[in-house]
Amino acid sequence: MYRRMVKRRITKTFDEVSAGNYQAVVERFGTQPVHWFAGDHALGGTRDNLPDIETWYARWARLLPDLAFDVTDVMVAGPPWRMKVAVEWVQTGEADRVGAYRNTGVHIIQLRWTRTVSQRVHCDTAALADYLHRLRASGVREASADPIGAAPTPLPQRRRDVS
Repeated sequence: MYRRMVKRRITKTFDEVSAGNYQAVVERFGTQPVHWFAGDHALGGTRDNLPDIETWYARWARLLPDLAFDVTDVMVAGPPWRMKVAVEWVQTGEADRVGAYRNTGVHIIQLRWTRTVSQRVHCDTAALADYLHRLRASGVREASADPIGAAPTPLPQRRRDVS
């Protein structure tokens, strides 16, 4: 029952973002959040505080204003105090000056009692880099801005003991 509620809430949040309300995501973060986005570009990097996360989402909304998510699968595991959610999606959008954008990816979200503790976004960074390049070429300077927060760091590798 609880997992179904989480799936509905996650899907609704992606629908809100598709409708232009990125604040719906920001409001779900807890007090000590981590937001990680793959790649070395204006949207890449790691943010570990709400002001930087909100600034990142505002930039994302400016660079990808007509973006729509199609959530293809939501997987939920774990207890409510340490829940993991994987969201597979397809993004599409169209910018007047640079044409269509399409990307696929997955969000890995850790929740603690419905609040987002961490969110990692893995997508086709080549498709995103191409889109940002087209934006830069059309005069959108923010498409080549430095990342907000720290540069992207590699994800920690799980240690596996081999016996």
